[in-house]
Amino acid sequence: MSTPTPVTYRRAGLSLAGDHWSAPPATSPRGTAVLLHGAGQTRHSWRHTAARLAGHGWTALTLDARGHGDSDWARPRDYTIDHLVDDLVHITGSLGDTPVLVGASLGGITALLAHADHTLARALVLVDIAPRINPGGAARILDFMTRHRDGFATLNEAAAAITAYNPHRP
Repeated sequence: MSTPTPVTYRRAGLSLAGDHWSAPPATSPRGTAVLLHGAGQTRHSWRHTAARLAGHGWTALTLDARGHGDSDWARPRDYTIDHLVDDLVHITGSLGDTPVLVGASLGGITALLAHADHTLARALVLVDIAPRINPGGAARILDFMTRHRDGFATLNEAAAAITAYNPHRP
């Protein structure tokens, strides 16, 4: 696996951390892919994907959203989706290339909204998120998460709750 170069972007008084993965010199350049993690994750969740993309000629940029990983924490009210979108617009504007945005969960929502308002990508890849969300399914997930907010006392208790939630899976 190739080794990334750490990068830092300054935005709204914050340092936002990232890793820049370069394609080997012998490969034809394919463009830039910006990889955005989900809530509770960091840029490191994309390291294998970024290395693989780089091996296929892509420049890959993995980013820690504000308050995640090595990025700075913001003031409590500065974590809205609008702040995340503004960060992404600022960073992609500095690339000198129209990237492909790849976002998982929160990163996918951020990419989708940023592109919808600013047309900043040549393609979007959404993981664990879709342009249209089934309200019933979303309510079911939210209900499950809030009912188990404090976690589980044992692994068996967690397994029983998950089995009750999703009984058709072993």
